[in-house]
Amino acid sequence: MPGVPYTISGSVLDTDGSTALANAQVLIRDITIGEQISTTTDSNGDFSLDLSTLSSAYSNGDKLQILVQTARKAAWRRTTVDTGVGMENLGDIVMHPEVFQYGPGNSVRMYSYSISNQSATTYYVKFYDVDNDDVVLTVQVPANNTITHYFGVGLRFEGGICVIRESNSVDTLQIAMTCG
Repeated sequence: MPGVPYTISGSVLDTDGSTALANAQVLIRDITIGEQISTTTDSNGDFSLDLSTLSSAYSNGDKLQILVQTARKAAWRRTTVDTGVGMENLGDIVMHPEVFQYGPGNSVRMYSYSISNQSATTYYVKFYDVDNDDVVLTVQVPANNTITHYFGVGLRFEGGICVIRESNSVDTLQIAMTCG
């Protein structure tokens, strides 16, 4: 269906859930055909992208992944193309504090990680699968402690997102990874 409009729109809010976030990058990846398009939010935090601008034709039932990010925050959604509707408004997308992110389509492989928590609070760092948003690993990082993990031979975490959802303060955490 090249040229047939299918608009995806929404509003991006900061971590407080009420402040519009301007200039956030919005990337929509059609997982089914492996292509993506992107834009940035306007001064009101709003965005709109049209799937008809993809190089290949999208189809009814295509799986979409929407990734919104700034330098230190991220959010993502998944949806499915419904050509019977012809558009989709995702509503408000609230950002989460971000530690690091490897976006859709990247083939980064993480072989080890080290997370240093320099605060008086225990944090839980979650690693998410980029393709289906499932939590694949949760690491408890005790206060004033460092956790290091090396994956065994042949094991790795491939192309994912790591975020802290329990706290707005990521300045006290440092993450180092060995990637290939």
